[in-house]
Amino acid sequence: MDKALRRIQALAGSQRAEAMEPFLERLNRMSGANRLFKRIAYARDVQQLDDCRAEILYALMFAGLAFDVSIEPEGAEGPDLSVCRDEHSAAVEVTRFRRVHEGPPTASPADIPEILPNYGDPLRDVRKVREKVTSKFRQLREGTGIVAIWNDDGDLDELEACQGVAEIAHDAVTGVLSVPPDVFLVIYASELTYCREMQQVYCFGLRAECPGYQRRWAQELEFSSVQQLLQRALS
Repeated sequence: MDKALRRIQALAGSQRAEAMEPFLERLNRMSGANRLFKRIAYARDVQQLDDCRAEILYALMFAGLAFDVSIEPEGAEGPDLSVCRDEHSAAVEVTRFRRVHEGPPTASPADIPEILPNYGDPLRDVRKVREKVTSKFRQLREGTGIVAIWNDDGDLDELEACQGVAEIAHDAVTGVLSVPPDVFLVIYASELTYCREMQQVYCFGLRAECPGYQRRWAQELEFSSVQQLLQRALS
């Protein structure tokens, strides 16, 4: 853990390392934590560091709902996490949306044009979401599985991100999209709160019918904020 903290400080500064230290201390109580610490210790840049952070956040979010969490239970080639509760378990493959495209141009109050320039490309962004999520299914070919998305792309609109995942869920339920038989859920979360629902975590079922425990897991995630889940894990 100490090597991981030193690497965080070297890449992202002491303030970031101090903020991450309690997360790593809690992670250290999970099976397999050293595998993730090693990847952090050898991270080449901040992007790789943030990929690891997304896995840490989801590990803690599940811990905040009283799941037993293991890190890389099948090694580096398998899923990122294993979560277990209610005598049921699931593999979790975590993916992070990095910032790829520029957002709107900046302007000061003194020079705002009469007609604001267009920016964004909804079709492109929805396609990006679909490709990113479906590429993760291959990591979950055996056993009950979940794909967990963490969005760090502040220029990717929440509506478009959720639309992309909702389309995958619809196509999976109707049989248009082939999904591994036991992958039942896609989770989408970010630091932002979607104003209309005041919600940070969204769950999209991939099966027309699923067991009660899977529905409970999804409901508990959606009814909690990211900060609430992290606080529960750390308390």
